[in-house]
Amino acid sequence: MTYDEALTLLSQALADPHPTVTAADLDRELRANAATLWTTDKSVVFLRVSQYENGERVMEAAPAAGDLNEILEHGTRDIEALARANNCTQITIQAGRSGWAKALEPHGYEQVAVILRKVLD
Repeated sequence: MTYDEALTLLSQALADPHPTVTAADLDRELRANAATLWTTDKSVVFLRVSQYENGERVMEAAPAAGDLNEILEHGTRDIEALARANNCTQITIQAGRSGWAKALEPHGYEQVAVILRKVLD
């Protein structure tokens, strides 16, 4: 998947009459090397690492778009490995739809308000 295709797919996932984040916002973060993308031919997940004052490093994964099964079967494993390689202690996923919570639960994620979290061991 090309960069432009990934942004187009993510912009579709962000479709909302009152968005708080736009594809242009994601593009700026990516071009500033403040974030990265996990991609396949059919799927994309936007990733950024946040460092907190208490020492927690969190891989934030959202938005995501594409083939849900592919993201669940391959993306979760790949993204967790990337988080560990970046010394992250946990991963959070801001799920815009409740179906993500149910789909990610078997992969060790728990719903925390509207954010799913997995603490990495």
